[in-house]
Amino acid sequence: MQKPKSIVCNNCQAVLTTLTTVDTKSLKGIDAAFSAHCAACNQDTFAVRGQREAVADFFLEMENKAGFEVNIGTAKSGNVA
Repeated sequence: MQKPKSIVCNNCQAVLTTLTTVDTKSLKGIDAAFSAHCAACNQDTFAVRGQREAVADFFLEMENKAGFEVNIGTAKSGNVA
């Protein structure tokens, strides 16, 4: 998966253009993942691509580690650098 040009903050909907690639080599079923920190609301947003069940498991694990429910959004195709 190519890196997106931007992702939208799941909290305040700001457009985030400074993305960090997440190492997914050990995550079966995940093709790629990126994160961005929103300065406007001080929240992190992730973009994850892969098999549906693997992506769901990725976010469930994030919820377990964070201790609260995470917001899951969708991304439009064609938004690549």
